[in-house]
Amino acid sequence: MSDIIALRRHLHTLPELAFKEWNTLAYIVATLKQCTHLSFEYLPSGTYDKYKDLINTDKKEVEIEPGVFIDVPALKVSFDFAQDGENLAFRCDMDALPVEEAHCTGHKPYDLNFVSDNGNMHACAHDGHMAIALMSILHIDKNFEKLKSHTKLGSVSFIFQCAEEGCRGGIIISQSDFLKNVDTLYCYHLGMRLPSLSIATNPKKFLATQKFMLKMHGVKAHAGRPHQGVNALLPLCSIILDFMDYADTQNGIYINFGNMLSPGASNIVPDFASVFGEIRSNDAANIDIYYKKLVELIDKYTQDSKAVCELLPLGRAVGIENSSCLVQSLNSICSDLGFSVAEHFDFNASEDASLLIESVQKRGGQAMHFVIGANLSAEHHNALFDFDESVLDKACALILKIIESRS
Repeated sequence: MSDIIALRRHLHTLPELAFKEWNTLAYIVATLKQCTHLSFEYLPSGTYDKYKDLINTDKKEVEIEPGVFIDVPALKVSFDFAQDGENLAFRCDMDALPVEEAHCTGHKPYDLNFVSDNGNMHACAHDGHMAIALMSILHIDKNFEKLKSHTKLGSVSFIFQCAEEGCRGGIIISQSDFLKNVDTLYCYHLGMRLPSLSIATNPKKFLATQKFMLKMHGVKAHAGRPHQGVNALLPLCSIILDFMDYADTQNGIYINFGNMLSPGASNIVPDFASVFGEIRSNDAANIDIYYKKLVELIDKYTQDSKAVCELLPLGRAVGIENSSCLVQSLNSICSDLGFSVAEHFDFNASEDASLLIESVQKRGGQAMHFVIGANLSAEHHNALFDFDESVLDKACALILKIIESRS
């Protein structure tokens, strides 16, 4: 087994949800502390308080290194070569999904004893993304002096981002100092229905999205005297049903709700109900249009029922337009390494790396997102998901070749 596959398999056993990637981060830090030329940067303590409503989970403060306390799990590591020169960065994501992984014969992680058992799962290849980054970093550190002697780069950095699922972590990272001096940013994803040894260097149809939470407040009453209370559940259900009518997948309008909650009993008029939802579209302008329609429905049903509704915006993502010069360069690199380039590939999902890319490009930098093909055993977010691990060594070679090409 290669070192990169071993890294991936260990990370696969550590699946943690958004903003809770503490064991994952600790493992990454421990792995990289063996490097002699690497600097470490964390989000400052107090980041949680700044983004408390977005994070929407209990606060935890961790001493990630002796005397270094952080409250949001994220990391930027850098190799500094010179004060002048291009500052190059790669971004990968760390979080897993709330999916109970399949424990059955024929599922390779189960058969080879690296299946997750905590109710979460790396069902979107983020374990592979991290393994690629870690192996690349270890290689650069081992060859640091040789690279420094001939490179024109100012620095090479790797960003380990929390909370990609739900598109929340990208908001925090894009507004942090992690991107402050980045001139060129590369983001990548494994799989996505693209076969092994294929690469989509210029994917299209990244879906813009707005995630949100609705909290409906009413007044409790006996179910036999409902007129004495205000039912919080009924207007929420009406909003969901009416808003779902706007979904139009043929024209690129995607609406979904999930994780509905209304604690109580059938003999009590519920005074609280909540639900998470999202809007996605091929056209970012549609996000604002349909968000306003949601607000109109909220106004309509709360006026009718006397309930009070909170609409909390959560994660978001925008579309991606890759910097053309990076696409051209990557096309040449892929050919040299034996990858086939998929000329037409639609991503058809949301990606909060878009916010990092947008931030770098708005400052005059260059940025891109590419997809590294890997055969799948099942679709992303499925309990039987797994990917072709043989692509990991090639993917690491690709990252190193990108760095060499920028030198």
